[in-house]
Amino acid sequence: SLALGATLAFSIAAQSAFAYTISEAKKEEYLASGIHRQNIERFTSEGWQNFNVITIDTTNQENEIRAIFNTGGIANRSNVLDMLNAHGAVAAVNGDYFNYQPLPTSIGLIVNNGKIVSSAQMEQNKLPSFYINNTGDAHVDYITQTIYVLNPLSGEKYHVSAINKAYN
Repeated sequence: SLALGATLAFSIAAQSAFAYTISEAKKEEYLASGIHRQNIERFTSEGWQNFNVITIDTTNQENEIRAIFNTGGIANRSNVLDMLNAHGAVAAVNGDYFNYQPLPTSIGLIVNNGKIVSSAQMEQNKLPSFYINNTGDAHVDYITQTIYVLNPLSGEKYHVSAINKAYN
C-alpha cells in the first residue's frame, strides 16, 4: 500500500546519506480516494532537494498501479503530464530511463496487463525494476528473463534477446 511512496522516498534518501537537513517544508494534497501526494522541499548541507511522494492504498478496489506510455507507442516520446491525461490517471511517476540513439527506447522493463511491452535491459546496463507480484507485494529488484518464441508447426523454439529495444 505504501510501497510506491516508500520506494520513491528511499531512492531520494539514499542519495544523501551523509547530508543533514537545514530546512524542510512539506505540502500534502489529496488526489483521490486512497491516493495522496506529498511534496517535500528540503535544503540540506549538500544543497536543495525537491521531491514528490505518492502514497496509494492498494486495498481500495478503485486504485491500481500500472505502467503507462505514449498511446502512439513506446518509441514515441511524450511528457508525463500528457500521458497522465491521455490515460485518465490521477497520478504518474516518470519511472524509467531512456536511450535516444539509434531510436528512442525505454531502458527498463514495461509490463502492461500481464504482457511484456519492453523487456528489461540486460548485461552491463542492467538496472533494477519496480514491480508488483501476483500476490500484490511491491518490490524493487533485478529481473532475470529468458524469452523464447515457439514455432507451433515445427515445435522449435528460438531465443529472443530483447523486446522493443534498439541496439547499435
